[in-house]
Amino acid sequence: MKKKLAAALGILMLCAPGLFACGGKPDDGIGTGGAAQLAAIDTGYSLSAGTVSSLGAAFDAVNPDNLDKVFDAPQTGFTVDEGASPSAAFTPADLIASGMVIQRNAAARLWGATAYEGEFAVEINGLTSYGRAADGAFEIFLQPMPAGGPYNLDFYWTGGRLQLANVYVGEVFLLSGQSNMDWLISYNIDSGDQHLHGGTGVYQGGAYVPSPVYDRGTNAQWLADSPERDQMIKDYYEEATEQRTYNNPYLRIFHVGIHDLGDLAFYENATSPASSVNGHWSGMSGNDMLNFSAFGFFFGKELQRLTGIPVGLVLSALGGTYLTTWSPPATYAARGSDYAYGNDYVKGGNAGSGAHNLASRMYNLYIDPIKKFSYKSVVWVQGEGQNIKYGLSLKDTVEGWRAEFGQPSLGWTVLGHPTQGATDSFPADYVKKGPEEPTASYIAADTREQQKWVAEQLPGVCVSVNHEFGDYDEVHQYDKKGTGYRAAYKFMEFFYQSVGRLTPPEAVSAVKAENGDVLVTFRNVGSGLKVIHNGRNIEAAGRLGIFYPAEAVAEGNDTLRISSDYVFDIKQVRYGYRNYPKLDRNNVVLYYSIFSGDNFGAGQFLLDAE
Repeated sequence: MKKKLAAALGILMLCAPGLFACGGKPDDGIGTGGAAQLAAIDTGYSLSAGTVSSLGAAFDAVNPDNLDKVFDAPQTGFTVDEGASPSAAFTPADLIASGMVIQRNAAARLWGATAYEGEFAVEINGLTSYGRAADGAFEIFLQPMPAGGPYNLDFYWTGGRLQLANVYVGEVFLLSGQSNMDWLISYNIDSGDQHLHGGTGVYQGGAYVPSPVYDRGTNAQWLADSPERDQMIKDYYEEATEQRTYNNPYLRIFHVGIHDLGDLAFYENATSPASSVNGHWSGMSGNDMLNFSAFGFFFGKELQRLTGIPVGLVLSALGGTYLTTWSPPATYAARGSDYAYGNDYVKGGNAGSGAHNLASRMYNLYIDPIKKFSYKSVVWVQGEGQNIKYGLSLKDTVEGWRAEFGQPSLGWTVLGHPTQGATDSFPADYVKKGPEEPTASYIAADTREQQKWVAEQLPGVCVSVNHEFGDYDEVHQYDKKGTGYRAAYKFMEFFYQSVGRLTPPEAVSAVKAENGDVLVTFRNVGSGLKVIHNGRNIEAAGRLGIFYPAEAVAEGNDTLRISSDYVFDIKQVRYGYRNYPKLDRNNVVLYYSIFSGDNFGAGQFLLDAE
C-alpha cells in the first residue's frame, strides 16, 4: 500500500485536544510481562556491530550502465608500446590519481585533458581497454573488474605513457548533504574529550587529554538527571578513541575542498559548472582522516569490515545547505520559481543564508566536476527543517543527478531523519498541524515520510531508520557511529540483499480487518514482532484526519492489529509521528513499543488503511 503523504505535504492532521501527546490519556503501563521485556530491551537496544550471515545474491551484480561504451580491442589498429617513455601529455581529472578506488563490476569512466589526438589504451590488472582522445580531452570506459588491488594503472598512447600507482577496485560512494555529513572526525574527538571531562580535564596541545578509562564521576554535575547525556558522553569518548587509532589502507577517502564562504562574489558568479575540484586520495588515517566526515568514517569502516573489499569515499558536503543549491541547473530550471526545495521561504534566488545557497551553486562547484566518476551509491544526509515539497524536490534531484552523471542505475542511500526536538523551529508562514506546545511541530516527522516516499517512487533508493540517534536539544546527532553503521547496514540489505541482524522493522502496508481494526504488515521482523506499552505512540485517524490514541497487539510473525476506542472507521494509522517522539527524554526506552525479535525498535510510519 502507498503511504499517505497528506500530512507531510500540508493537509491538516490534527491531534485531538486533551488526548495522547496533546494532553494525555493516562498511561496503561507495559502490561503483563512487560517489565521483563523492558529490561531486556534496555540492555540490548543500542546498535553495535551488525552480523551478516550472507552478503547476498546481488553482492557481485554487474552494473549495466555504459557497458556499451567499453572497448576491449583497438578500433584503428593502435598497439600498446610498454616501452614508451613517461610523458605529461595526459592530465587526468582530480579524482583520477594514484591511491584512488575504481568502482568494481562497472564500466568505470576515466577522463581528463590531453594534448594528444588519437586512440589510446589503459591497462590494469591484466585487462586492456581502449578509448579516443580528441579536442583536448580524453574519456575511456574500463572493462568491469572484481574487487582487488592495489594495482598499477597505465595509460598508453602513441609515443608516451603515464602510470598511476596503488589503485584499488571496490565500492565507491559519493557522500553529500549538509552538516551531519560534513561533521568532521576532529569535531567528534574534541567533543569526546571535552564532554568526558566537563571542563575539569587537563588541557594540553590544543585538546583535552582523555582519561584511560571512562569515569562517570568526572562529570557528575553536568550529567545531573540525564542518563541519555551520560550515555552520549561515554559514546563520544569511545568513538574518539576508535577514530584516533584507526588506520586502514583499504578504506580510502577524497575530501572535496570548499572555497571560503565569505567570498560572496565567488558563489554569486558560479552560474556554470567548474572544471575541477581540490582534493587528494589517501587512506583513512592521520590528518586526512581527522578532516573527514565522522558519519562517513563509520559508514565506510563498517562496510569495509563486513565485505572485506576496498571502499572509496568521496566527500562533497557543506553544513547549512538547502537542497536547492545541490540541484543541477537543468533540474531547477524545469521547476522555476515554484521549485521549493526547503520551506516556502527558501527559494532558489534567496541568498539570505549565504551566496553558496543560491540555486545550483554547490552542484556547479562541487558535484559537476566529479560527476563522471563511477559510484555505487550516493549517500545523502540532508533535509533538516525542509519539509515543504521536500519529497518532490528530492525525487527531482535524484533523477537530475542520475541524468547528469550518465548513470541511470546510480544508487541513493538516504539517512532517514533522526529524532530532533526543541531546536526545530517554524517558518513565519508554517501552519501547525495540532494544538501542541509552541515549540512543537511535525517538520522532522513530515520529512521522514517524504524521504520514504521518494524510495517508493524511484528504483535504487533506500532510507535508513535512525530514530534512536537524535537528540532533543541539538540538530547534530551525537551518535555518528549509530547513524553511520545503520546506513551501511541498510545499504547492504537493499543493494546486496544481505541477510543478518542489520536493520529495524519497517511497516509496509495497512489493511482493514473485518471488525474495523487495522492490520499492519512489517518487514525485517527477525524472529517475530512484539509489542510493549500496549502500543504507545500509535495513533489512528478517521475520515476527518484527526489522530487519536490507539493500541496494538502482535498477530502472527509480521503483523500488528491496531484498534482505537476513539475511532470507529479507521482511515489512517501512524506510529512515532513526532519530531522527537520520546515521551520521557531521559528514558530512551519509553519511545519504543514495537520491536523485532532481536530488539530492534521499529521506525516511524504513516499508512492509509485500505
